[in-house]
Parts: sequence; structure tokens; C-alpha cells
Amino acid sequence: MIERYTEPPVLVAGNSVTRSFPNGTTALAEASFEIRAGEFVSFVGPSGCGKSTMLRMVAGLDLPTSGSVERGDGEVGYVFQDATLLPWRTALGNVVLPLRLAGTKKAEAEERARVALEVVGLAAYADHRPAQLSGGMRMRVSIARSLVQRPELFLFDEPFGALDEITRQDLNSQLDTLMATDPFTGIFVTHSVPEAVFLSDRVLVFSSQPGRIVADLRIDLPRPRPEGLRFTSEYADLCRQVSDALAGAHRSTEEAA
Repeated sequence: MIERYTEPPVLVAGNSVTRSFPNGTTALAEASFEIRAGEFVSFVGPSGCGKSTMLRMVAGLDLPTSGSVERGDGEVGYVFQDATLLPWRTALGNVVLPLRLAGTKKAEAEERARVALEVVGLAAYADHRPAQLSGGMRMRVSIARSLVQRPELFLFDEPFGALDEITRQDLNSQLDTLMATDPFTGIFVTHSVPEAVFLSDRVLVFSSQPGRIVADLRIDLPRPRPEGLRFTSEYADLCRQVSDALAGAHRSTEEAA
């Protein structure tokens, strides 16, 4: 019997999404895309192009002016630009919080939180408060807090943008390892082309305001990403393709103006 390949279902879809604000600013215009279950997709583009606005609409925190954003009914994990931890709670206390708020019994919630901290490499820091942790460690606690909810979809809004390059690359590698060992669907907003290429299965390139999706580039690299990938010609070529698409979108916007 011949097995037929069936594509994973579409988990997130934007259909001609336009978002305008009362002050007259149009952040997004006629933006359309699809993301299938198990894909990790990055949104890249200049500041103000509507990447984070689109992410908020996927999360249900904002609504389009016209068009629609559709996604599955499963749990959504949202990792913000700032770790947004409660300073008076330990790392374990922060990770366990969404489970306790959802009514999970204390023993089960703590067990799941400890597992999530172990996954992000912070099992030994469960009793530390945020002030005792580095910026990268606080962000890992934030990721664990989303991970513990076992979301169907992960949304990342520039979570590593404020970190130094070494810490950023280390967290990129840890996130890649998570995807390789326990695949999930994710959308990652970033200004960094190298970061987008390293993490993603696809990169969607947004034009300047109003944001339109002007390129959808597939990143055909094995996962987990091999050691030394960042120094290969293949990686450099993919980064160049994304950068060229960004530059082309910028030129088109200037010409239209």
C-alpha cells in the first residue's frame, strides 16, 4: 500500500489583514499568510511595519480593521520583549502561576513547573528571584512559564532583542533544541536577519509602513541546527536572500512614496 503524504493542517491564517488606528496610521495593509502545524515562522521587517501588531492579532489581543486572522482553538503561549516576571516570586513561583490560576492542583503544578525549568536549563535556580538572575536567565524563566501551559502555538515578540549577542545566540540554540526534541508551532518577531534564518522554517518579510508581506522564504536546514552552521556558506546565502528581500521592499516603498 502506498502512503500518501498529507500536509499538516493550517493552524494560523491571515486573510487580507488591514489594521488602521484612530490617529490615521495604517500599520498593516492587505497582508495574507498561512502557517501550518509544526512550522516555526519568523516575521522580519523595519520598525513600525506591523509585525508585533500582527502577532497581537494572532493572539486575539487586537482585531483587524478589515480582513481576518484565524487560528486553532488550542492554548497560546506568548513570550514578550520583557520577561515580565513578578519580582517577589521565585523562578518556580513565576512558572507555576498560570497553572495555579487555571485551577491546577499545587503538587501537579509544581511538578510541571520544575520540569519546564529543567527543560530551559534552570532547575538549579528554581528558588531564585528575578533580581538574582541574569537577563538571559529571566527570559528563559519566561519561556518556561509559557512552556508549562503546553500551548498549541508559541508567539515570541522580540524576546531576545535586549540581550548581548553571545547570550542571544545561546538562547537561539536552546530554542532550536526545544523545537527539535518536542516540535511546536511558533511565530517569532525579530529585527535580526541571522536570528530569523537560524530559528525558522520560513521567514515572512514585511515592507515598511503600511506593512505588507512581500516575501515568503523557506529555510531548508536540518533541525537541530548543526554546530557551526552560522559559519557556513549556505547560512550566509540564506541570510543574504532575506536581506535582499528587505532591501527590495524598502526601495519599493520609497518609489511608491
